[in-house]
Amino acid sequence: MIINKKMKDWLKVFLHNTGHFVEYNIRIIFGSKFVYFLLFAVFFFAAILLFNLLVEKRIPDEAIFYYILIIPAVSVVLYPSAYGVQTDQDIRILEVLFGIPDYRYKVWLIRLGLVFFIAFLIVFILSFICHVLIIDVRAFKMAGQLMFPTVFCGCLAFMMSTWFKNGTGAAVVLVILLVAFFILQDFFEDRSWYLYLNPFRDSGTMNQLAWDRAILRNRLYLGGLSALFLLFGLYNLQNREAFLK
Repeated sequence: MIINKKMKDWLKVFLHNTGHFVEYNIRIIFGSKFVYFLLFAVFFFAAILLFNLLVEKRIPDEAIFYYILIIPAVSVVLYPSAYGVQTDQDIRILEVLFGIPDYRYKVWLIRLGLVFFIAFLIVFILSFICHVLIIDVRAFKMAGQLMFPTVFCGCLAFMMSTWFKNGTGAAVVLVILLVAFFILQDFFEDRSWYLYLNPFRDSGTMNQLAWDRAILRNRLYLGGLSALFLLFGLYNLQNREAFLK
């Protein structure tokens, strides 16, 4: 009984502290603007969905939902990933992070993990709503597949923010790259390295086995590059003087 009571007390304290830690970091990550990003994600999704239903007079399939949901997912991670270092500079906590050995790496890994988890939850909830109200969308698979380009964009934005040391510069370059990839979709949509490769669309003239392999290679490319961008970003944070000058 005593052990159970101690475990309950420890669990209560742990959950309480974890909740405050997550809430505090979310406020820092999104600069107290999280509600605006959430509203934008929901508004964009609802607007494109209504356009398809009311104007185009068609019910989107899973392939179209993938394209509709990728913008809200990326938009949620773009601001905190690109502006995170600048925000730490603005609120004068970057010096504190650099003052504790290796602490900044742990903080940023936790923050990025929170950002990606929040993006996953938002996409999963929107997909589940579509599953209930419109068509049979595999919500968990949809959210999981969308995390590959989303994490890629978040890690790339984080790395560029440590290069430019300015959130606006990193965000502008990333948006230009994302738009360029979208414009070139007709040329590269079947390539295994293409950022917006849609695993839910029909394989077309490609053999199904070859299509499955292309999707697998694409996910491996995006996952590997995401890890590489993250490591480069953390490595750039070693240059203390460049950030505190």
